[in-house]
Amino acid sequence: MTAVRPRGLAVRSNIPLTALITVVSATAGLSVALAVSTVDLSGRAAAGALVLLVAATLAEAFPVPVLGVKAGATSIANIFIVAAAALYSWQTGVIVALATMLIVELGTRRPIVRALYNGSLYVCSAAAAGAALAAVEALTDAGAGFASIAASAAFYLTNIVLLAAVVSASQRVDPVGVLRGFARSTFTAFLTMATTTAVLVFLWESTPLAAALVAPPLVAIVLYQRRLHASLQRQRELDGMKDEFVAIVSHELRTPLASVYGGIETLQRDDLSPEQRTVLNDVIRSEGARLVRLVDEVLWVSRLDTPAQPSAKGRCDAGAVIEDVVNAAATTGTVGSVVHGLHPDLPEAAVADDALRRVLANLVENAVKYSPDGGDVVVSAETVDRMLEIAVTDEGIGIPEDKAEAIFEKFSRLDPQMGRGVGGTGLGLYICHQLVQQMGGTIHVSPNAAGRGSVFTIRLPIIEPGGN
Repeated sequence: MTAVRPRGLAVRSNIPLTALITVVSATAGLSVALAVSTVDLSGRAAAGALVLLVAATLAEAFPVPVLGVKAGATSIANIFIVAAAALYSWQTGVIVALATMLIVELGTRRPIVRALYNGSLYVCSAAAAGAALAAVEALTDAGAGFASIAASAAFYLTNIVLLAAVVSASQRVDPVGVLRGFARSTFTAFLTMATTTAVLVFLWESTPLAAALVAPPLVAIVLYQRRLHASLQRQRELDGMKDEFVAIVSHELRTPLASVYGGIETLQRDDLSPEQRTVLNDVIRSEGARLVRLVDEVLWVSRLDTPAQPSAKGRCDAGAVIEDVVNAAATTGTVGSVVHGLHPDLPEAAVADDALRRVLANLVENAVKYSPDGGDVVVSAETVDRMLEIAVTDEGIGIPEDKAEAIFEKFSRLDPQMGRGVGGTGLGLYICHQLVQQMGGTIHVSPNAAGRGSVFTIRLPIIEPGGN
C-alpha cells in the first residue's frame, strides 16, 4: 500500500537482498521503458495526469499516521496512482508512480539504494494495478470505478509482498511472518483507500470538477489523523514521564525514609550512649531535611504544571536573597567553601522573592551535590546591560556540551545510575528553567574557565531607579 522507507540496506553483505533489489529494479526499469515508449496522452489527459501526480506527491510527502501500522504511517498516494491508471492507461499509472517517488525521495535526499528500491516498488505496484485493470475489463463490463477496486488490490498486494521481501532479506527473518504482520496492520487502511479510489474514479469520469469534491474530506481525514496521532504520542510521553516520576520519587524516598525509620527504632534502645544518640539525631535531621526538599520539589513542579500558577514576577531585594541562600548552603554544605561576590549596588530584581530563592537554592544545591570531591562554589552577581546577572560557579564533575540543553528537561540527571553516588529526582534544573522563563529571564550553563566544573548563569530583569 505504501513503499517502505528502510533506514539502511546492507546490500554488499547480503546476497539475497542484493538479488532482490536487482530483480525488482530491473523489472521496474523494463516497465518504465515500455510505458514511456507506448504512452499516448492527449493534452487534456496529460493535464489530468499532472493533477493526479501533484496529489500523489503531496500524499507521499505527508503520510498519514495510523495507529497499529508497523511503519508508523501510511501514504495515500496509491489512490491517485491507481486512479491515473484507471482513468487513462497503465502507462500513465507507472509514470505517475515513478515521478511521485523520485520527487519525494530525491527531494528529501534519501540514500540512492533506498530511493531506487522505493521507486521500483511503486512502479511494479502500478504495473500490477494496470494488469488487474486490463483483466477486469477483458472479463467483465464493469466500469473503471469498480475495476479500480481490483487495481487497488493488485497495487496493495504487490506493495506489501515486495515490502515484506526487502524487510525479511535485510533483517534475515521469516518473510511469511513479516507479510502477515504487514497485512494485519494495513488491511483496514487498504479497504478505505480502495473504496476512496473507486469514488474518485467514478466522479472523475463524470467530470473532473466533481472529483475535486473528494479533496476536502481527504484533507480533513489527514489533518484529523495527524492531530490524533500527535495527541496519542503526547499521551504516551506523559504516561512514560509519569512512570519515570513514580520510579524516581519512590527510589529517592526509600533511602531517607529507611534512615529515619531505622534511626527512630534504634533510639528506642536503652543501651545507647549520648554520642550515639547525637549521631542518630543528626542522621534523622539530615534525612528529614532531604525528605522535605524532595516533597518541596514535587510541589513546585505541580505548581509549574498548573495553568493557574502564581506569577514569578514581582520585586525583591536580590542581594538579600542571595545572602540568605549562600549562608544556608555554607552551613549545610559538604564542599570546601561556599563564597559569593556581590556588586556593591545591586538593583532590585523584577521577580518574586520566593521564585528567585527557589532558583538559587536549587542551583547552589546542585553545585554542592555535583562536587563530590569538594571545591569552591561561588555565587556572584552584577548588573550587565540593564539586567541582573547571577552566576553559580562550581568545581565539580562538569556537564558535557551535548547535555547542556537536556539537563533542563524534566527528570534529566547527569548520573542516572548513581555511578558517582550522586542521586536526585532530576527536577531541580527543570524548576529553575521554568521559573526563570516566567520571570522573563534566561538561564544557561557553560564550562568553568578554571578547568573543571560548570557555571550556571541567569539573567533577570531589574527595576530601574525611580521605577515602580
